[in-house]
Amino acid sequence: MLRRAPFFITMNIDRAINEILVGRRIIKTGSEKYPTLMFRGLVGIEKIYADLIYDEAYEEAILDGLPTEDELKKSLLETGLWGYKQETLLIKASELINQLRLKLPSLKYKVAELNATRRRIDKATAQKKELDSVKLSIMNNCADRYALEQKTWWHMHKVVYWVDGTPIWTSHEEFCSLDADDANEVISAYLEGFNFPTMDIRKIARSPQWRIYFTTCESSGDLFGRPLCDLDFNQVNLLYWSVVYDNALSSYEPPSNATIDDDELFDSWSDAQRKKREKDLARNRVPTKQKSAPRGGSVLTEDFVFADEEGARLLQSEVLND
Repeated sequence: MLRRAPFFITMNIDRAINEILVGRRIIKTGSEKYPTLMFRGLVGIEKIYADLIYDEAYEEAILDGLPTEDELKKSLLETGLWGYKQETLLIKASELINQLRLKLPSLKYKVAELNATRRRIDKATAQKKELDSVKLSIMNNCADRYALEQKTWWHMHKVVYWVDGTPIWTSHEEFCSLDADDANEVISAYLEGFNFPTMDIRKIARSPQWRIYFTTCESSGDLFGRPLCDLDFNQVNLLYWSVVYDNALSSYEPPSNATIDDDELFDSWSDAQRKKREKDLARNRVPTKQKSAPRGGSVLTEDFVFADEEGARLLQSEVLND
């Protein structure tokens, strides 16, 4: 069994930036056989081949009579085994865990409140784990999940290394020959350890260390030193949030530093700005004016829209970031 490190670990921004830039993460897994591993993401042609593995496995599952995920969800909803209520509970448990974890650093010197918050996290985590287990056991028996499992198993022999950078398995077949428990430990460690949580990515994206690097490299188009097709999940996610914050800071009415640093406040600000722009755009649009019909019975119409370069630029940014 994996022995996970405690979750209350302050992220080292500089180290995280370096890991994302080079596309590698070294993770202590807690596994006895594979205690420390180096992970990377799929790149270029590997992504295409992984999708091919998925497609072939999906077709195989359909031919074998497995239902699609949508068909299974519909069946489960009709029988009451899993539905909107259970899914809502799962989402709320995840949101509560994230919110409570964000509070932990500020409670470092408030022992009683810190311990109470940890207990709430443990309770919510246990609830989420139970719901996840039920959902997984129910949803596993569909073509989509079977195909994803086959894709993931192929994925592993490409992206997992010893700490010195040496590949552990040279082929898909070699990884598949592992004991099931060992293979699942590696897969779990990768899925939980390689991708940064979005709240950490956002913290990195607005950090002074990253902002300097991002601003310096933005014009050169060489942010990660690799083609766009080779960017991994962490790099794409960080690039996305970097652009989001960059657009916000350069907007006509930029948010305060306190709003930038608080995910919930910033999301609320972004939503308010979007609604405001939509309202302004609608107000600036002049209704269609109909002129008298010329000879032949046709009708000539004209649309008048006030020129608003700033609004257009902000609206374009909003569309790109949605």
